Amino acid sequence: RGAQPLYGLAPPLTDWPRPTVPDASQPIRAGRGDAQPISSYDSGPAGETPAQVRLRKNVCYVVLAVFLNEQDEVLLIQEAKKECRGSWYLPAGRMEPRETIVEALQREVKEEAGLQCEPLTLLSVEERGPSWIRFVFLARPTGMAPVDGSGILKTPKEADAESLQAGWYPRTSLPTPLRAHDILHLIELAAQGGIKMAVLRLLQECLTLHHLAVETKGLLGLQHLGKDQTDGICLNVLVTVAFRNPGIQNEPPKVRGENFFWWKVVEEDLQSQLLQRLQESSVVPINR
Repeated sequence: RGAQPLYGLAPPLTDWPRPTVPDASQPIRAGRGDAQPISSYDSGPAGETPAQVRLRKNVCYVVLAVFLNEQDEVLLIQEAKKECRGSWYLPAGRMEPRETIVEALQREVKEEAGLQCEPLTLLSVEERGPSWIRFVFLARPTGMAPVDGSGILKTPKEADAESLQAGWYPRTSLPTPLRAHDILHLIELAAQGGIKMAVLRLLQECLTLHHLAVETKGLLGLQHLGKDQTDGICLNVLVTVAFRNPGIQNEPPKVRGENFFWWKVVEEDLQSQLLQRLQESSVVPINR
């Protein structure tokens, strides 16, 4: 593939900025990029007027943390909610207005497990349409002693409405019952080191897809501000588009209409970073 030119699909902006790819040697982090207010969009559901994004009103963002220690143990919390009281789950909860994603993660972990923490990397993004998105992080405690302000693992004596207790359990022998089994693949994803509809809709508007193979690889980056009434998020998704019967094709598929054009990647450093991400699958997976 290295001999083939790289192209990116972009709106026809006269001041189109130079695309950048996060350093492949560094984990993709939330809240570290430069987020910008979005006043318009290039593709959306037909007949729908975009509504202002508001947490707890028309959108729900959920944060979830996976902790693994050197003994291959997982941090779990015991639920206090009436409908699942006594069951076990990973620390998780809904974001509140005016929070950043990282702030929400740290608050939920402190409330449910008693610990201060920091995210290490974004493991996965799960979505059920634009109104429900869950961000899954690999995280680590920043301390275990109460004297340094980092908190202490929650015990049954500290049980409250958030959780009954928290504890470390062997990854291969988790306590039962689990609140839901959806956390099992997330724990395995963390152990390994480790939207699509919107992408397809956009491509259908500008390309003839029946002779193309489209593959959503994953996330290159995530931007979110969470302050000053800006609840929207921007996901930088890496998608490959190729001819099903390539033959000798050195040009990208023809674009329909005038809303988009192909931007050729000519800078060698950007080419090498994108090719490395593609060859090594060095992106954050998107799951449903």
